[in-house]
Amino acid sequence: SFRHPRCCRYFREYRKCKFGDYCRFSHDLLVNENDKEISEMKAKLEDLRLGILNKDKEIEIMNKKIGIIEMRFDERIIELEKKNESIEKALKKLKEENQLLRNILAVKEK
Repeated sequence: SFRHPRCCRYFREYRKCKFGDYCRFSHDLLVNENDKEISEMKAKLEDLRLGILNKDKEIEIMNKKIGIIEMRFDERIIELEKKNESIEKALKKLKEENQLLRNILAVKEK
């Protein structure tokens, strides 16, 4: 069907036409605007996709760093537990020696 070269005012103002396919005027303005809008949306979508990929890479790097920190933390805990164990053994030995010395002093005083 042949349409008038002038743009349909309903399409221009409301982005739809009450006459539909039977309208005598051109609907090219909307098609061009829609194509432009679709292109802009595709560009934005691609930007978002690339942004997500970058964030995924950042997350991967951070997860590796967290893993390293957790490993070092676990190693430090083991190290501190060993030190604590040796300190507790030394303390127990000192308490035993202290008790032994008290016993010796108690015997000497009698």
